[in-house]
Amino acid sequence: MKFYVDTSVWGGYYDMEFSEWTIPFIERARQGRFSLVSSESSNITR
Repeated sequence: MKFYVDTSVWGGYYDMEFSEWTIPFIERARQGRFSLVSSESSNITR
């Protein structure tokens, strides 16, 4: 299964208001339970 995630999901990892849900979500992806997909524009670093 794949989930499309935008920058707000990554930001939620560090935001106390959303981290309760975002951290377990990302940890499950790291465990291989599903894949995370983002757009090319989300991957740009400056």
